[in-house]
Amino acid sequence: MKVKSLLCLFVTLCCPLFAVDFSFPTLESPQDIVQIFPKNAGDVQKLQEDYLSQAQAALDELNAISDQENTFENTILGFDRLMGYSGNCSSVIETMTLVASDDDLRNEALITSQVFKDFQTDLFANESEIYNKIKSCYMANKSSWSQDQIYLTEQFINGFEESGQSIAKDQKQTFVKLQKEIAKLGQIYQNNIQKDSSYFYASSSQLEGMSPKTLQSLPQNDEGLYRIG
Repeated sequence: MKVKSLLCLFVTLCCPLFAVDFSFPTLESPQDIVQIFPKNAGDVQKLQEDYLSQAQAALDELNAISDQENTFENTILGFDRLMGYSGNCSSVIETMTLVASDDDLRNEALITSQVFKDFQTDLFANESEIYNKIKSCYMANKSSWSQDQIYLTEQFINGFEESGQSIAKDQKQTFVKLQKEIAKLGQIYQNNIQKDSSYFYASSSQLEGMSPKTLQSLPQNDEGLYRIG
């Protein structure tokens, strides 16, 4: 399971706990949004390097939290901000896999997308110390937490447990390997769909239920059949 942060895409993330900078540029115009996205394959590689470096630094800081410092603000919100940052970076890359017209840029985005997915798989399966900190904080404090705090923390706990923390150590390696293979196959499937240029024709009766506006936008052949694909 992939836990999605409750923070929205491109929200500025500021975490006093972390020395790393999780902030995204302030968006005030359409041009600001354009500037977020990589312009070439080199930009994608740089984003990948920055993400892996900053995410690992944040994980190291989370692992270093003492029992006395293991609070909702430090541990749970700290991990949430890391997940928000991960979601932002992944969304940028996933967008490029779908819309990039430059082959080199798109291919590099596909590679980076897989790297990000593998990193997330390893994180939830192998970061047992962070999982234990989150669960310990939850068990010790949930009686005084709000429903929002409980919900967020339980989402993380479930994410860890569904991603390998709840299975025996000798089975975890096989589980993680299968998770990565599934993600890779999904990426190949998506890529094949995007490259597929096949199409077929259908009559208006076969497309019954489609809105008239959508139907009228479809190209037709000499026989009046509508092209799909």
